[in-house]
Amino acid sequence: MKILHYIDDFDPIRLPKEYFELLANDADEELEVHLLMPKPEYDVEVEGVQVHYLSYFKWVRWKNKRRFCKVMDEVNPDIINIHSCWSSVMADIVDWNEKFYKRPLILSTHKLLMPWHNSNILQRFLQTRLYQQKIVEKADVILTDSPQETNIQTNLHVVNIPNALLVPGYSEEQMRSDYATLCETLSNSNPYLFMTDEEKQKEVMLLKEAVMQKQHVGNKHSSYTSIEPSDSSSSSAAPLSGLGRIILHAQYEGTLKILLPFLPNGAKDYADNTLHYVYNTKKNVDTLYSVKMLSGKSDLEAYGKEEKATENDLLIIRLLLNVKHEIVHNSISQRHLIELYKALKTTYYDEDTLNVILLRMGALQDTARLMQLLKDYYNLEEGFMPMEPLDDDITRKIKDKLLLWQVQG
Repeated sequence: MKILHYIDDFDPIRLPKEYFELLANDADEELEVHLLMPKPEYDVEVEGVQVHYLSYFKWVRWKNKRRFCKVMDEVNPDIINIHSCWSSVMADIVDWNEKFYKRPLILSTHKLLMPWHNSNILQRFLQTRLYQQKIVEKADVILTDSPQETNIQTNLHVVNIPNALLVPGYSEEQMRSDYATLCETLSNSNPYLFMTDEEKQKEVMLLKEAVMQKQHVGNKHSSYTSIEPSDSSSSSAAPLSGLGRIILHAQYEGTLKILLPFLPNGAKDYADNTLHYVYNTKKNVDTLYSVKMLSGKSDLEAYGKEEKATENDLLIIRLLLNVKHEIVHNSISQRHLIELYKALKTTYYDEDTLNVILLRMGALQDTARLMQLLKDYYNLEEGFMPMEPLDDDITRKIKDKLLLWQVQG
């Protein structure tokens, strides 16, 4: 697993370079450590760590953005760990990561969130409002090295791992082990990011088979690798194998219940017992058949009566409008797409009626784009589509969004 650390500079008391050498000195080579920092006057050498540089001038945002993206593309880290939170450059990195890469983010505070860190009240207030608060709130995990900092209310996931260089009785091996466990827990919390192309394709096959209700039992299928028996005591330390990532991703996307009859026994226990963080997600899978548009419900009812639409016709339209709404409001889940796929494959509806109502509601082109998504993601045949799929710039932008949201693509 690759970890990219960012620092403004070394601190001989809180953050010496030996801290990163300690993390990189891993006998099992579980973590590959990279360090990113503003260009110093002299090149930095850290044993076991690859060092990368931003611009010497911290305020040159356009150059720093270009160099950050270059490092991200070359290194392709699994996790980003920024140290401290009182830097505008760190705030920029948080924004660039959120916009372009969506890597899990660890914020290491090193006691800098303590109330006495900055005695200048005005400066502290301005820094907090301009960037510090944003950094804290957008971090996936806040990593502290002292118990006094663990009472941070702006982030639900606060982990305390002492600095073995400063705390007597806490070994370097224990620090490395605790940090590796934290990184593994984060990877389990973002399963799609760590899925291989083979696993993504396997998930598509399983979903299609589950939707079409083909008769088979997952344990007897040789084409799907079985998972290891779940063990709550070791699930976080051992690497996920077989269907592990698929199960975690399905749980996050609301499709695990659909897949359970087609997975090996113990799949639900595996998901429940694997250490991972549960984020406050906007994804809503409880209102799959509702119309959330302000005037959509009344319009649909009126048009449905005028066009003599059946309940099946209205069901398809509700799902189409619901998926459109969730995409626009950044709350789409795989469950929405698979329910739409299932309805189109298994429900008899009148294509002409659908096209007329969708045209009157101004959703014809959006529906054509959704058909392109279902064709590309789940190989939906055009014979099951109410209109020709549309692959244009907007469709490609939607795909980019879905990829960043870790929705199956």
